[in-house]
Amino acid sequence: MKFYYWEYILICSTISTYDVTKEYIDTEARLKNKKELEQRFIDLLKNRTTNLSDILEIERQLNDIRTEIEATQNYLNALKDQIQYSTIELTIYQNIENSSFSKTESFKDGVVKSLNNGWWLIKGIVLLIITLWPLLIIGLIIGFIAYLRIKKNKEKKKKYKNEYQANSSSDN
Repeated sequence: MKFYYWEYILICSTISTYDVTKEYIDTEARLKNKKELEQRFIDLLKNRTTNLSDILEIERQLNDIRTEIEATQNYLNALKDQIQYSTIELTIYQNIENSSFSKTESFKDGVVKSLNNGWWLIKGIVLLIITLWPLLIIGLIIGFIAYLRIKKNKEKKKKYKNEYQANSSSDN
């Protein structure tokens, strides 16, 4: 966000950080533990189960742990992407104690600034007129046509009035 005041430029920004290192390490450890748990379920399934209900229960638990492993792996990949595409934002503040905002200006400085402002106003008006020249030409043409019509109507009214007065006086 930029603020302009004639020759001074003030820039406003903010710095914020979020370190994902701890979160990444924790997620990586949880993923390792879940993979070890998955391996234990696979070992149980291979070696120690003969009962169908036990096999089905281990399969259900194995399916749940695999779903958790996939979700954790996806989250870990997202954290890797955040690390890879990190953004640095920088905030700089400028002390403006010696600028025109903090001091009182003299009469001379006020006159100079007012003349400068007046010059910028005149310059802006001239540039506006130059920018709008097609509309001004169209307006002048329409105004000229309207002026001619009004003039013609006045002449007709004057002519009819003179004829009416001439007819009225000849009747008397």
